[in-house]
Amino acid sequence: MSYEDFWKLSEKFVERVNSMPEAIEEMEEYDTVLQFSPTDSDKGAYLIFKNQKCELHEGEHPNPVVSYFADLETFIRILNGDVDPTKLYFAGELKIKGKLADALRFRAIADIVIPKKEE
Repeated sequence: MSYEDFWKLSEKFVERVNSMPEAIEEMEEYDTVLQFSPTDSDKGAYLIFKNQKCELHEGEHPNPVVSYFADLETFIRILNGDVDPTKLYFAGELKIKGKLADALRFRAIADIVIPKKEE
């Protein structure tokens, strides 16, 4: 799994967020910055949520509200809907730092747009 795979899946995620009415509704009054820092890559990415839109940017944001830390494979598995991020968090494979309310709101948006695989 490569950073490029992660980036392509992140782009698809943002496309779905910005086009699905239920996700757009969930973004109402949600202004935040979420940082995704792969522990096995020197590249990161962040999402800016503002005015019911989501934008993807490469790099490190200087002041994210929530930061997520995991290896690339873990981020890719999450974006593919292969694994429950909550289980990964409690297993220590996904670390989260920052404002819990914003992290939970992001989870609600992600649950709308990430297709779940059969378990």
